[in-house]
Amino acid sequence: MLKIFIQKRQTSQTDEATMLKTLRSRIFELAHLAHNGLDRNKTIFYSGEISEEIKVFAATHGLLSVFEVKKFDGTTGLGYSFVHLSSQEFFAALYLIMDETVTPSALHKRLHLKSKWNLKFKTKEELTDQFHIFLSGLSSKDCQPFLLKLSEHSENLIQKKQETILESLVKLADTQLTGPKLIELCHCIYETQDQKLAKHVGKDLAHKYGLKNFRITPVDMTAVAFVVKHGSCLVSLDFTGCPMELECLEVLGSCENVESLSFKSKKYGGTFAEALSPVIAGMKYLRRIRCCTFLSTLYVLIPYSAKCLHWEKRIIPDP
Repeated sequence: MLKIFIQKRQTSQTDEATMLKTLRSRIFELAHLAHNGLDRNKTIFYSGEISEEIKVFAATHGLLSVFEVKKFDGTTGLGYSFVHLSSQEFFAALYLIMDETVTPSALHKRLHLKSKWNLKFKTKEELTDQFHIFLSGLSSKDCQPFLLKLSEHSENLIQKKQETILESLVKLADTQLTGPKLIELCHCIYETQDQKLAKHVGKDLAHKYGLKNFRITPVDMTAVAFVVKHGSCLVSLDFTGCPMELECLEVLGSCENVESLSFKSKKYGGTFAEALSPVIAGMKYLRRIRCCTFLSTLYVLIPYSAKCLHWEKRIIPDP
């Protein structure tokens, strides 16, 4: 993300190492601003909170938006914000890796999973929708050369921080997880692109895929598929009251290590069944299907479920 923003506005050809070394102090200051903002649940910054050097740097590379704000005393001034909350979250995560004062143990405490369920009481973590995912992505081995060029850390310290993040993800997999948090953990694992980690975590999650009452997106299903595909055991996927786009079913077809599949919702109609049918036919380890839906939907699925040893159905009267 950072390289894309910077390189598309570079006026001269500069190698990556030189570019990052030149901009290191400004990137660090911007990352510090992002981190402090998230800590204070803050996305808008006043002019006096940002150095002139950072204002110029951010404006040049399209990293901050500038707008007029009204102050408490009634006067107006300039306000600044990151172009998107996800940009602020990325820089905040980058700060934790770049800052030498952030210890691995402190880093471990910052890795939390975000729930998609609405909470009665809002907390300051509400702003951190993607923070844990960006932090996980920065733990990828592919990011290590970039981080070494950008920070002044030794390779050993960068590796230690990355290992801490991976260890934290393993520990999270061994806890009680709600469906939304399980999906978020899969996103984190996917961002690392670490197949060994996915294999380890996949074993812990094998019997936890009970997903209830929240929307599943194709991106969610891609993350789940990555963990299931590289896991070392067969899993059961249970979708109860989870609306999903038909594209999700295409992704589901890549989950070879599925032995049990369950769909329970009145919203899974004939179109859904038609899209699901070829997916079922291609799952070589699938042995059990459970479907709670309309009778007309079942008629579409039954021909494709013949190979399953156990075909369980519950009929809801057609509307």
